[in-house]
Amino acid sequence: LPNKSYNINYYLNGVSMTKVSVTSTNTVPAQLLWKVDHSGTGLTGGAYTNITIGPSGSCASNAVAITLATCPLPVTWVYFNGHKNNNINILSWATASEENNSYFVIERSSDGIHFDSIGSFKGQGNTTVTQSYYFEDNHSLNGINYYRLKQINVEGTFVYSSIVACDNSQADIQIYPNPNNGVFVICSKPSTQSYELDITDMTGRIVHSISGKTIPEHIEISNLVLAQGIYLIHFYPEGSTTTIKKMIIY
Repeated sequence: LPNKSYNINYYLNGVSMTKVSVTSTNTVPAQLLWKVDHSGTGLTGGAYTNITIGPSGSCASNAVAITLATCPLPVTWVYFNGHKNNNINILSWATASEENNSYFVIERSSDGIHFDSIGSFKGQGNTTVTQSYYFEDNHSLNGINYYRLKQINVEGTFVYSSIVACDNSQADIQIYPNPNNGVFVICSKPSTQSYELDITDMTGRIVHSISGKTIPEHIEISNLVLAQGIYLIHFYPEGSTTTIKKMIIY
């Protein structure tokens, strides 16, 4: 981050021996400025261009500037979507460009936190032409299935996509999108019965409640400034079984 400073102190028997100051500049390209003080008397100002390594008694305050280059993204994502078709969850994604892209690993989770690999798909290596991909999960889990892509480069490094969810439960309500940033849509089966709906965190604390005859399609709780994590939606339709669904807010 630009214009950020951090100090690290080293202690020996409770006495400060070495101080390291790291400061990022607001230039283009950015630089990280490292200042090292071995004497413990404090960091001195001025321009530093090199750093000297040696016995602590002979080292003064030194610094080194490291220029940060912009790293190109291995893939440029166009979209990553998931939807349910009967008992099959269908995932589709597209890239606008790929660089050294070896393959994608499709990962699935029941809680949005712990993921397991369920398949892979070969990438296109290097291309600037839009590429489209398609994957079917024929053995999806009951309830909400969370999916993400692990994109792996030819040298073995990897990055993750965003998370999408497909709901395989027989619940009376559906939530889209899920995960979301506190703005989402709730769909329900047509009903003239009264209902109550509570949104709670994982400790059971209610963060939002609504009730009435018809569930509002659009719900926005982003103004509540909720912490990122899993929340539970408790749906209480009159005369019917209570439904509890998980929702991730990022």
